[in-house]
Amino acid sequence: DRRRAAALCVSLLAGDETAYAQLEFSTDDPQPRAFAIEWLGPAGIAPEALLNQIKNTKHHSSILRCLILALGQVPDSAWTSATRATARKQILNLYATDPDAAVHAASKWLLLQWFRLPKERTPPEWQPLKDELVATDKALAQPGACDGFQWRIGPLGLTLVRLTIPAAKDRPAYEIEMSDCEITVAQFRAFNPNVQFAVEISPTTDCPINFVDEFEMARYCNNVSRVADLPEREFAYQEAPHQPDDPLVNRDGWRESPSFRLPTSDEFLHAYSGQGSTRQFFGDASELLDVYAVTNNRQHVAAPVASRKPNDLGFFDLLGNLSETAELDVHSYTPKNKVCLGYSVQNPTPLVMADPSPLFWSLCGNHNPLNTFRVVRTIAMPATP
Repeated sequence: DRRRAAALCVSLLAGDETAYAQLEFSTDDPQPRAFAIEWLGPAGIAPEALLNQIKNTKHHSSILRCLILALGQVPDSAWTSATRATARKQILNLYATDPDAAVHAASKWLLLQWFRLPKERTPPEWQPLKDELVATDKALAQPGACDGFQWRIGPLGLTLVRLTIPAAKDRPAYEIEMSDCEITVAQFRAFNPNVQFAVEISPTTDCPINFVDEFEMARYCNNVSRVADLPEREFAYQEAPHQPDDPLVNRDGWRESPSFRLPTSDEFLHAYSGQGSTRQFFGDASELLDVYAVTNNRQHVAAPVASRKPNDLGFFDLLGNLSETAELDVHSYTPKNKVCLGYSVQNPTPLVMADPSPLFWSLCGNHNPLNTFRVVRTIAMPATP
């Protein structure tokens, strides 16, 4: 795999532009392209060459995604002022107009990499990015702005990605939209300014919220539904005043409801797996883990969301940053049926790489400083015959 990625770099340096076709996604082995993403820039492929290929409308969207991510690995010394300005406009345009969720996520990751640079290291050409992203997201949040896309900017500025969940023996296939990132400290504070969390684990407001239990998560989900003007009678979580141990319960038909809720374990695992058939969605090489997940952190400090590269479906941090709460996919639905999925900053690399699916364990109302959540809602569920 490393040899194949190195050979691709050599071909491109020799001027063989047909070699870019090798970046198209392969379910058999995604690892060579994962290495190529990391190596193209350091190998000497100029940012101008990558930007020219990004404009090639004949490329498959999976190739486009790779080219955008590869731009993030180009050394600072390879950039000129003019190329930086061109790249900012080109990637911001893709972020706003490309209907593919993975291309949108790759563009988001790259733009965040640029504007999260320390002020003293931010080139003048990238300094307008923060204001431009805010304005772009505000425009994209308008009704109809993302019609026909695989993603949209939804309530409270959440980026929501459409996903089809395959049929299982006890249910048909159905469609959901899931937030691309974990809920941040800033997003949760906008709902509850007095929330208590472990600031030493999430030190900045763009880190995932932590230490909230499943009832606080359920209230947040209901609030997103309220902001989205969804009917309260359809909220996934209902007050249960006569059950002091369970102040919120899953209402009947919560999964079919269009309101926001926690993902099920099956939905989480499907979003996590991307489209690959290897042990992890990017391959089997442990040195690639830090590219896509935050684990093996001795200080147990979370990273800002979307600091690592997204998977091929357009989701960030599903493999590791903080672990995430999900509804257990079983027939008896109660608040006790929650599981913890994904890895957190404390998990060592060998443990993560040895498991072909995210580790999970039971979770019953605990305030866990290494746990967070994201939201999801059902948008198309076939009627029961």
